[in-house]
Amino acid sequence: MVWMIVKGGPEEIMNFFHFFLFLLMSLMATLPVIFGRRGDSIERQNKLALFQGILGPMGLTFGLFSLIVSGNVAGLVGTIIYSVEVLIGFLLTYGLMSRYVVHRGEVAVANSTRLRLATYQGPLGILGIALCALWLSKGL
Repeated sequence: MVWMIVKGGPEEIMNFFHFFLFLLMSLMATLPVIFGRRGDSIERQNKLALFQGILGPMGLTFGLFSLIVSGNVAGLVGTIIYSVEVLIGFLLTYGLMSRYVVHRGEVAVANSTRLRLATYQGPLGILGIALCALWLSKGL
């Protein structure tokens, strides 16, 4: 029903959803860099961990599915975009999983794990935003 209202078929709607998810994941991945200089950065990151934990598995799934299905169709640029999406999805997912599953009772260890991940998460988020601009220009 939705694709009848919007011009284009279901593929275009899924492509838009995939792009929007990748953009949100990239923005969420850059937040530790933005909040890193503030004194209350750990508290702010704890508040956003739930959203990162929701977006992470979705992005990881979409990225892996796109890597497997599209293969050589999207070319090198598509493979790079989907690989970065898988990495960002994994980092966002692992941040929440380390808090609630791996280091359940140890808050200090979970926070140190999140800080170590933030060193990779920030640059990948910035790369993801740049790749979103490339995605728009290429029309993938």
